Amino acid sequence: MQQAFFKNIFMILRKVFHMPFFIAFLFACSGPEDKTIEVNKSEFTIESSALKDHDELSILSCPGAIGYNEETFSYYICLEAVSKSTLDTINVLVFPSAAPLSESDNVRYFISNESFEYEASFAADTRIPSGQEFPNPDKVRIIKELGMAHYKKYPTVIGLLANSYTPGTN
Repeated sequence: MQQAFFKNIFMILRKVFHMPFFIAFLFACSGPEDKTIEVNKSEFTIESSALKDHDELSILSCPGAIGYNEETFSYYICLEAVSKSTLDTINVLVFPSAAPLSESDNVRYFISNESFEYEASFAADTRIPSGQEFPNPDKVRIIKELGMAHYKKYPTVIGLLANSYTPGTN
């Protein structure tokens, strides 16, 4: 009987002492929404000529696809990228995507929102009802820690990112 009593006390103490660690873990793993803020697209300087279609980019930062409502296309995310041809840093506004980025897999190809390929990709997207206008939200998610002043240093383009591009296959 005494052995069962001590076993129960031990189990309770173990749960109590692990509870703070569990709570700390939950806060440490809180959603990336806490690491992003939503700003107005009008705060960016849109310069469509800052990138050309199919320019190769190295992605430097990305706020992720946190809490994205794929049915409404309600906001862009702002990627910070470097053009491999000009070495200029550029903000790229894109719709959040489940496509992961990593240090070893951060090269993408730009497709302008003014191109046929952009329109064709949305025309083929089954999440957009036939006849609906292409999404053009007024909100953009950025990395809170960087702040809007950081993003204002660079020109901004709007488009899509492709994983690969073969010249001559527009």
